Amino acid sequence: MNTHANELKNCLLKIIDEMALSSDIFNLSGKPAFCRKSKFNFSTLIQFILSFGSNSLGHEIGEFFEYRKGFPTVSAFVQQRKKLSYTALEHLFYRFNECTFKKPVLYKNYRLLAIDGR
Repeated sequence: MNTHANELKNCLLKIIDEMALSSDIFNLSGKPAFCRKSKFNFSTLIQFILSFGSNSLGHEIGEFFEYRKGFPTVSAFVQQRKKLSYTALEHLFYRFNECTFKKPVLYKNYRLLAIDGR
């Protein structure tokens, strides 16, 4: 994997880990959530949602956990997902953009997107 891709991945994982420290603000259930040791803890849940492909939920869970003995069930995912607020993914989106944003290089005080002709 190239260096830039590794930097982006590390940035994303760092943000997810920071969010996990205060996961209670992304909890919809009103009860303590994401505090027990679970196969779908906060970090794993977010990473799984981001990596989800087009296969069935059961197949995706199996692949994500590499079909290890005792990998979580579809029901376990659904129950954990039900506790997660949409604001968690929204927060992740904005924080990741902050992390990756670089000040654009300007040409004559304008942000140049394309040049047509000479």
